[in-house]
This record gives sequence, C-alpha cells and structure tokens, in this order.
Amino acid sequence: MHAVLGVPYVATPQRVVRTMIELVPWKGRRTVYDLGCGDARILIAAKKMHPSIRAVGCEIVPTIWLLAVLRRFLSRTDVTLHLRSVFREDLRDADVLFLYIMPFLIAKLMPKFRRELKDGTIIVCRSFPLPGVTPLQTRTLPWLGSTTSLFLYRWNHRSAKTSA
Repeated sequence: MHAVLGVPYVATPQRVVRTMIELVPWKGRRTVYDLGCGDARILIAAKKMHPSIRAVGCEIVPTIWLLAVLRRFLSRTDVTLHLRSVFREDLRDADVLFLYIMPFLIAKLMPKFRRELKDGTIIVCRSFPLPGVTPLQTRTLPWLGSTTSLFLYRWNHRSAKTSA
C-alpha cells in the first residue's frame, strides 16, 4: 500500500491478463485505457496481441509508473503512460477500459464515466464490479489459492444512471 496515496500495487498474473484481454470483442482500431495501470502489463500484452490499438495508461505512484516505463522500453511496445491521477485522464475517446482499482475509487469514478464514456465502451474490471451496473459476463479464475473475478460491461448511460 502506498503510504500517502492509499492505493496498493498488486500485479495481475499473466493468465488473468490474457483472460481480461480475451474478454474484449476486438474490432478494428481501438483506443484502450488502463486506469491505475501499475507496471503496464495489461496494456503491453494487449498491444502485442492487437498491434493496431492505441494503448494508454495512467498511474499515480511515481515508482510504479517508472516500472511501467521500464517494462514498456524492454517490451518495445508503443504504449502511452501518464504519471497522473485517474481523475485527470480524459476518457472521451475510450473504446476499451481496463480497471483493477479499489472499490472506493470506482465509486468516485462513476460520475466521470457518466460524463466522459460513450455508449458502447467496453469495460473489464478485475475483482471489483461497477456499482449499480449489471455485467454482461462474469468470469472466475483461480488466484493465490482462492479466486479472482472479472466483470465485462458494455457502457450504456441508461443503465449506469445511479451509483450504489
């Protein structure tokens, strides 16, 4: 847990990364965001699997962001990485959104999603669902002797009007 920012860094296992990417209905050139991208492993893997995408991540913890920059360099992938808060990222062009952030942050992001996301944006959440929104699909995978859940959404302003 970052002492000042109150956000943990928990790396997503490659099997979970692969499944998150496979859940997305990939069509043509997509703009893909990962909010709280950590070491950028999801974006790097998505870019390698789908080279035509535009991949953008934001991370607020400087040391983790530097790790993402290093991983991007070593992987030689074209991924844009911003050192900033998820609340400052402009999502109006998002076609796909990956989220593995704490529930209190997801709840705080819901008004931003209602303002900026277009209908049809694909959202894949790990472990924590969008409050008040029914997923299209839920997958459960083994993780650390237990399980982790993935939630797939197609953003629709009518079904996301209220937040729990």
